[in-house]
Amino acid sequence: MSMRGLRAMSESALGQVTGSRQPGGRVRRRQREQQGVAYLFVAPATLLFLGFIVYGIAYNLYNSFQGQTLYGKTIFVGWLHYASMMHDPIFWKALYNNGIWFVVTVGIQTLLGYVLALLLDLRVLGSRFVKFFKTVIFAPVVLSPVVISLVWGHIYDPYRGLIAGFWHNCPNWLGSPQLALLSVALVNIWQWTGFSMLLCLGALQDIPRELREAAYIDGAGYLQTARYILLPLLKPATATLFILGMIGSLQQFGLVFVMTGGGPANASQVLGTYIYKKAFSEGNFGYGSAMSVALLVLTLVVTVLQLAFFNREQGRA
Repeated sequence: MSMRGLRAMSESALGQVTGSRQPGGRVRRRQREQQGVAYLFVAPATLLFLGFIVYGIAYNLYNSFQGQTLYGKTIFVGWLHYASMMHDPIFWKALYNNGIWFVVTVGIQTLLGYVLALLLDLRVLGSRFVKFFKTVIFAPVVLSPVVISLVWGHIYDPYRGLIAGFWHNCPNWLGSPQLALLSVALVNIWQWTGFSMLLCLGALQDIPRELREAAYIDGAGYLQTARYILLPLLKPATATLFILGMIGSLQQFGLVFVMTGGGPANASQVLGTYIYKKAFSEGNFGYGSAMSVALLVLTLVVTVLQLAFFNREQGRA
């Protein structure tokens, strides 16, 4: 074959390659342009959101090193607020109550969510009833904590409440140091069980039906299938519930503030209500800011540790 023929073949092949690449290049360029436009639309809100977060954290951190004299003058106090926090028994009591809140609420919510999700997954009930049931159980999630607190406050009323109408000598649920925290935690369980149920149900429906059918063919019942096949595959959902539950427990404020205000005698005091009390009720903004910074650091550390633990467990599996 002559050199002219080889050159013609190479030019033809190059033209085919270039032609085949041009549409792909145009598609990628168009995708980049669309992504750029999307980023431009999102950028203002994102920058504003990040600005508020960064400014809030920086301002809190700055305030945590400031104090006030008797004449209202702001002075630098260094680590004084953090040292005071380490020796504050109410701070440790509030942190302990946050831990109790996490164990009780997240544990029961996760268990109830699994049970309800497994029952709905049986598909023995009508689709209309399942939709109605999911709506009713999930409805409290979208309600305001203030509204929920007021309603349950009337239910817990030891003299004119709903429970008192059926229980003679009803205990003072929110006025007893032994019952106050658990009574408010029960309201939180009622509010968020629907979220746990829907998360578990969604994870269950993502599991291939072939795995269950294979287990049934091998003679396994539904309980055995749920224990040895379904529940191990729900570990990502469990990790999500635990992480969100831990963050929510550390940031708990609304229910406790409205229903008990942290009382009686700090029995239901949590970090959120104690920070509010110190910063806004007593005007000690420096100490309140120091506790806010400590709460932020604690939340980040616990979240990272939980993620590392669940990732390691998932890697072993």
